[in-house]
Amino acid sequence: MTLDDIDRETACFKTLLTGTAAEKCAALDWLKAHSSWDAKRWVQGLLFDADPSVRVAAAAYIADIHYLSYLKDVETRYRTETEPEAREAIGNSLARLRSLRPE
Repeated sequence: MTLDDIDRETACFKTLLTGTAAEKCAALDWLKAHSSWDAKRWVQGLLFDADPSVRVAAAAYIADIHYLSYLKDVETRYRTETEPEAREAIGNSLARLRSLRPE
């Protein structure tokens, strides 16, 4: 990462706390595209964001980076999700994560 990328990464982390749903999803996309090492520390809480699109994006992010440490959190989000479309999308991310577990 360049110094400009590090500044952008920091701005993305702030966005994850205070941004709109669209801004949070865009920040997650940027962080994933730039392989942010520290982003995994921030994404866990987004599974429980007020906006379903952010919850879906967080679950997809976790599945995309194969971060099995948050498997139980994604399972919890899936069980408690009340929005049908979000539940289906989170279920898809959950299935991808589960497929990564060693038998």
